[in-house]
Amino acid sequence: MSKVNELFEKELCVVNFGIESFYQDLKKQNVKAVHVAWKPVAGGDKKIAGYLKQLKDPKLAEKIEAANKEALRRILAAQPALVGMSTAGEAIPGMTKTTILHAGPPVKWENMCGPMKGAVMGGLIYEGLAKDLKEAEELAADAFGAAHAFLMVGGTTSSVQTMVLTACKRGDEIILPRNVHRSVLNALVLCGAIPVYVNPEVDQRLWNFPGNAERTGSKSDKRTSKGSCSVSK
Repeated sequence: MSKVNELFEKELCVVNFGIESFYQDLKKQNVKAVHVAWKPVAGGDKKIAGYLKQLKDPKLAEKIEAANKEALRRILAAQPALVGMSTAGEAIPGMTKTTILHAGPPVKWENMCGPMKGAVMGGLIYEGLAKDLKEAEELAADAFGAAHAFLMVGGTTSSVQTMVLTACKRGDEIILPRNVHRSVLNALVLCGAIPVYVNPEVDQRLWNFPGNAERTGSKSDKRTSKGSCSVSK
């Protein structure tokens, strides 16, 4: 009997690194397992990892500790004082009655998450700029340069599943990034579409995923620029 076969005849005790779902699957099967939430330093970026390593230098660490203590001292010694109060319309230059403020940097409507879209449309109704959700959707679409806007509830999961179920039927191939959200996988189970995965590239400066990707196992070389999911017949 080979050593590999002998191994699998014994009770397994697994130490899982990386993807936690593997650990969860083992626990469901009553396998003894420990999950280690490990990631490469700086996401594997050698340059940034080198900078982080410099922080361990005793002299630099001493300076950082002194700076942190001084910052804390100033915060605790400060006495907040009210110097003025105003409305956003008066305090923000160029703000009008129809100006829409939102969290984060400038973002197009189609790139907003579900909760942010809902907040924008809720604000339109609250401020009396729209009489109902339909009108709020139309105004929001016009404001952000989109053809249409649709208000969804429950975060982005419901909108993602609606997108897939509307575009795909059983047997269709759909191109997906390998790190796609689990809501897409749930939609595939419901409609019977077949995933064709691509490997997204990571922008090390912004820690996000630009559009360029390498296909893995697709029967077609067609690309799409219309969204994160596309159907390939």
